[in-house]
Amino acid sequence: MQGLIQYLSVFCCLLWSTTVYAHEDWITASQYFPAVGTEVQLFLGNGHRFPQSESAPSTEWVTGIEVTAPSGRQTVLPVHLDAASHQLRSSLRIQEAGTYVLSYTVQRPKMKEPLLLGRTVLIAGADSGKYTKGRSLEIAPLAQLSSLRSGDTLALALLLNGERLAGSLTITPE
Repeated sequence: MQGLIQYLSVFCCLLWSTTVYAHEDWITASQYFPAVGTEVQLFLGNGHRFPQSESAPSTEWVTGIEVTAPSGRQTVLPVHLDAASHQLRSSLRIQEAGTYVLSYTVQRPKMKEPLLLGRTVLIAGADSGKYTKGRSLEIAPLAQLSSLRSGDTLALALLLNGERLAGSLTITPE
């Protein structure tokens, strides 16, 4: 009898279990190397199949895209829902040459800490090589992105609040 109960328990767990997927959030741009004067479209997506967004992040959880211009000037761009593409959308006019760091935060109302911080960079002309913000956990390239060519190796550093973490990590394809 004990064996039958265990068998039925396992059978029921398998019968009613489902595959679990974790949603990913991301930021993409219409151009990553725009010319000065260009307007770049920005998209915040969510889902399992990057870059196809399955659902837009909530506008209650994401209030805007923080832009750090090459001069260090910071602004926040508002986002709006683009229902057709299931993404939040904004745009940025590139006003000066250099590296732009675009960040967004996913944070539930009433929570002290954000769930997620996301980031990408745009390089208009000269590449400053400054891609980090010096807060939280960041993965930063150790080479200038604009100098990379197809087939190059990109070395990365893992930073915690702006400080490089010791050790090494090797990722190899299966």
